[in-house]
Amino acid sequence: MVTKVITENAAGGDFAGESDAFMDEAAPTSSGNAKIETLSSSGASRNRSLLKFTGLSNIPANATIVSASLQLYVELVDGDCTPELILALRNWSSPTWNQYSAGNNWTTAGCSGIFTDRSNVQTAVASVVAASAGSYVTWSGVQIGSDVSNWVQNIIPNLGWLLQNTSDTTAPGTGAVFGHALGTDGHRPILTVNYTVPSVDQQMTSDLYF
Repeated sequence: MVTKVITENAAGGDFAGESDAFMDEAAPTSSGNAKIETLSSSGASRNRSLLKFTGLSNIPANATIVSASLQLYVELVDGDCTPELILALRNWSSPTWNQYSAGNNWTTAGCSGIFTDRSNVQTAVASVVAASAGSYVTWSGVQIGSDVSNWVQNIIPNLGWLLQNTSDTTAPGTGAVFGHALGTDGHRPILTVNYTVPSVDQQMTSDLYF
């Protein structure tokens, strides 16, 4: 089995290629990439983020993904929270709360449109508490491996994930700030992928039965 680590221009990674952005409900026309944030306060001030690992293109398309996990470095915790990953369905670029790219509105602001802006299925969830600050937390499970597999095999386009608090509409005053692609080396997002590739003998056998 092969294990590869994907991050952005950071020591210890096998493949470079990660981008992220955050969206602020209180500043709905502003775009930012200076943090990954899920802080949620009372009123119109939810924060959500998007992240994408383009370095996955280095993994062979015929690879079988065994498992995958995402790690984010916790810079700040403002109330215990459970941030969730959800598959993004828009080709976002410099997104804002109102738009996924210049001139193109989300179906529902904040990447909230089910089946148009994002999937209806939760990919993974993690628990973040005060003691998490200053360390990495991990998102893992079957669905995160399935998302990565679909991207590697070009079954669906790699548009990344939405990261939001599971309760960002009902539990204000919670959330966290995470290390981002342009931040401190050693605090950046990490995607670890475990996979296998067919041997030459296996490929030849497969061809014979094609």
